Amino acid sequence: MNKLVPSVEIELDEPRKIVLDLNAMVDFGQATGRDLLDPTSVDKVDTVYIRAMLWACLKAGGSDLTLEEVGALVNLGNMKYIGEKLTELRIASMPESDDEEVKNPESSVG
Repeated sequence: MNKLVPSVEIELDEPRKIVLDLNAMVDFGQATGRDLLDPTSVDKVDTVYIRAMLWACLKAGGSDLTLEEVGALVNLGNMKYIGEKLTELRIASMPESDDEEVKNPESSVG
């Protein structure tokens, strides 16, 4: 696991880490056919999305759980909590805005 990439602690069957790096994005895409970089592709959050996103982020965090094993850890009682943790991770993984880049976006091109 890359220490430069943010991680979030999550309590499932035991304390675990979730990470949203490029590998997690690719694993999610391969599992769902959706691209996390395409907002129209991931605007529908459903059970397939939740299971695949949690699995991919756990895998990036060092877990060797299968997609089905991750699915067995999710239930109606903890789905909201898991969604909150995945949202926390997405926010933590977003790049910080650079005030200069916002003022002059052309300066970052090239």
